[in-house]
Amino acid sequence: GVAGSFGIDTGSRSAVLLYGPFIDRHHLRRKYAPRVSGITGWGFGGPVRSQVARARQLRLGPVEVRDLIVRLSLQRSGALTSSSLAGLIGPDVLDQFNLVFDYSRRHLIFEKNRRYGIPDSYDRSGMFLGQDGKYFSVLDLTPGGPAAQAGLRVGDKILAIDGRGTDTLLLPDVRSELRKSPANRQIHLRVQSADGSRRVVLTLRDLV
Repeated sequence: GVAGSFGIDTGSRSAVLLYGPFIDRHHLRRKYAPRVSGITGWGFGGPVRSQVARARQLRLGPVEVRDLIVRLSLQRSGALTSSSLAGLIGPDVLDQFNLVFDYSRRHLIFEKNRRYGIPDSYDRSGMFLGQDGKYFSVLDLTPGGPAAQAGLRVGDKILAIDGRGTDTLLLPDVRSELRKSPANRQIHLRVQSADGSRRVVLTLRDLV
């Protein structure tokens, strides 16, 4: 029942990203009581930190999407502190529809496709990875998440994932795999840290 004006962001990393002023105005942190927070994206200004929760419903005119992941921005400066928008609607909503952008009439037409109604998911590894040359680096960990429980630390370099060298992998594909692979799947990593290299096994699970 909370109304707002949203931007459509086809390059976002989530279903919905809410801006700070809108969150505060409607007391959404108290409403959703998010238990997960950390780096959830990266922009021109560096890391984007958010709390993550699951919302019951998003309505766009007559279109309805249920049970979706919502990021509540923790940024203190930049675009995500603007009061001109409630937030951004991203691919995890848009992918459930065939979209028609009718610019001449300023209309956006949503046609449900085969992905409509598939439950939204959030990263199941509990870590945010960045690119470090031909390796991936651990930039952030969810306290108590699978990666932290497996012994990974911020600053560790990932050299291989399930036997595949990271120099052969694309970071966006890996992020998508860690988010969409089923819970309880085991991921085998070869990790380099300050005290040497080691093998790590983490078990994916739902955090939100």
